[in-house]
Amino acid sequence: MPLKEIARELQGKAANLAVRMPISWINILAGPSVAVDGRTLDGRTQWLLQLLARSGQPPIEQTTVAAARDDYDAFMLEMGGRPAPIGEMVDRTIDGPAGRRRVRIYRPAGTVARLLPAILYFNTVLLIFSSMTLELARRKVAAFIRNLGTTREQALAWLGATLVLGLAFVAGQYIAWVQLRAQGLYLATNPNSSFFYVLTAVHAVHILGGLGGLTRVIRQLAPAVPMLRKSTLDATSYYWHFMGALWIYLLVILWARL
Repeated sequence: MPLKEIARELQGKAANLAVRMPISWINILAGPSVAVDGRTLDGRTQWLLQLLARSGQPPIEQTTVAAARDDYDAFMLEMGGRPAPIGEMVDRTIDGPAGRRRVRIYRPAGTVARLLPAILYFNTVLLIFSSMTLELARRKVAAFIRNLGTTREQALAWLGATLVLGLAFVAGQYIAWVQLRAQGLYLATNPNSSFFYVLTAVHAVHILGGLGGLTRVIRQLAPAVPMLRKSTLDATSYYWHFMGALWIYLLVILWARL
């Protein structure tokens, strides 16, 4: 066995031992604490760095990227098995001593949370309720036109409720985008975030079109002499229900992909 592989195997066993030993023992082996930028370095990390420094291998900053990755993968095999599969890769820009720098973050597959913000599920409930209120509004409008004991105000109230729920849905989508931006996930961060932003934005634009249709229906029903046609109300309702069903379909796709 080559000397380099023997040294790496010994390092792996020592690092595994460090993980299992009490921290008080590690602090004794590591020696005096080391401060970096005013913060005390963790004892296990300090001891591991000492082992690497004594291994005879060149420092990581003096090796090529490919060689550093190969050494890291081989060392992780000695640490505790095969390297974990990559679950997420995120490109970000952070502040550094010499200005802004681009960094790439890799996260193991088992630790990556789903990209979908929880508020999307609440938004889905809002959209489902809006379809229910719109159907009630259609019945109220039909009863009002036929003089079956329903007033214009009752029909307008249900249409207004649908409009408010639709606006709340769009506001909720915006909150979801803000939450993703706060996590450093933007349109161009990675393919998954791009997929999410594009689909939700296009759907939100079509929802705004549906809200415009609802506003037109309300304006045509509001006058003393209603100008609302049944075909206009039906077309608006069908469009709205279709956008609700489409959103549920898109949510399933987003959940499965992200």
